[in-house]
Amino acid sequence: MRWINWTQIAATVLGFVLVTYFNTMQNALSFAIGALFTTANLIYFSWIFMVLIRKKLVALGLSLIVIKYALLAAALYYLLKTQSVDWLWVLIGFGTLIPTILLSALIQTFSNKQSEN
Repeated sequence: MRWINWTQIAATVLGFVLVTYFNTMQNALSFAIGALFTTANLIYFSWIFMVLIRKKLVALGLSLIVIKYALLAAALYYLLKTQSVDWLWVLIGFGTLIPTILLSALIQTFSNKQSEN
């Protein structure tokens, strides 16, 4: 789980820098909102997953997940309701999860092959 978290953080920072360089700061901030929501969601999900594996507290984990999604939905609704946030760039920021998953899968595959040799 660590690789995927660090890869998502790198994608967030790199994406923000690239959007800032090639586009406006406003669009870069909108991208950062989406990417940071995805990053926070991924880190929180991996923490909950580890709690569930270690302690087997299914009820605690499920209640934390439900509360988290309610808070994230309310915050996202508030942010997208404002005029200064471009929802297209927020969605592109959310999309950083796809290359993160693919890159993390490749890293995990290559590290497993090297450990076998």
